[in-house]
Amino acid sequence: MLKLYYTPISVNSRRVWVALLEKQIAFEPLALNLDGDQFEPDFLGINPFHRIPVLVDGDLTVVESLAILDYIDAKYPAPPLLPTEVKALGIVRMVEMVTLNELLPAMFPLTRQLLCREILRKSWHSQSNRY
Repeated sequence: MLKLYYTPISVNSRRVWVALLEKQIAFEPLALNLDGDQFEPDFLGINPFHRIPVLVDGDLTVVESLAILDYIDAKYPAPPLLPTEVKALGIVRMVEMVTLNELLPAMFPLTRQLLCREILRKSWHSQSNRY
């Protein structure tokens, strides 16, 4: 069974998750907390770049969401993720690249802010539970 290492707040992880659901491919979701899980030795053995998503299919590990999508679409061609008409394919690839290169970097400050809030909330709860 495929294994997908992901985190719920990652747009890149969601992209792969949705593709797996669309193709009705069974997979084992393995959630990582980005407050250190990505630096654990076990995960670094899977992906030394310490990023998600990661798809593991037997002895093959695929990193980078767009590469994962290409792999999924090649291995499980029906239903296809990409159009076959040249103009439509160009538009899809353009939107993918704009999303990856423009939208996601613009979202990093917001994502960092959300992560910091969650870490502070966990810290506050753990300290308040001591008393």
